[in-house]
Amino acid sequence: MLEDDVFVRDDWIKEKKNQAIAKRFLAASFKGWVYCRDHASDCVKIVLKNGPALPGGHQKWMMNEINALIWPNKLGIGIMDPKAFNRTASIAKQFGVIKKSPSGAWRADLARAAVAQLKAQKVDVYGKKWKKAKVKITEGGK
Repeated sequence: MLEDDVFVRDDWIKEKKNQAIAKRFLAASFKGWVYCRDHASDCVKIVLKNGPALPGGHQKWMMNEINALIWPNKLGIGIMDPKAFNRTASIAKQFGVIKKSPSGAWRADLARAAVAQLKAQKVDVYGKKWKKAKVKITEGGK
C-alpha cells in the first residue's frame, strides 16, 4: 500500500497560484529526497541534531530502508504509479478504510512538472545507480 502522500483540498488546488505553490513545494521535497539518497549519512546527522526519538543506528537503518522504497524509480521521484494507486484504493476499500473507490482523487501533472523542473537542473530523478547499503543492526540502535 502506498503511504506518505501529499494531500491538499480540492478547492485550494484549483487556483492557479496554488498550483504554482504546490509545484514548488513538490520540487523542493523531491530534491530533498534526492539529497538524502546521495548523502544518507548527512541526512541522518540532520535528524539526530533535531532531537530524534530513536538513536543513530536505527535512523541509519531507517534511511536505508526508506531509500529502498523510493530508488530506483522508473517514473521519477514522486510520480505515482497508477497501478499502485488502484491497488492501495482496493485494499483500503476492502478493509473499510474508505467506503467507495476514490475516482479522481489524485493527479500527477504537478509532480510531473516538478520532476521536469529538476531534470532541467540536471538532478537525477530516477536514481538508477542507487544500491541498498548493508546496515548493521545493533542492540539499542546505536
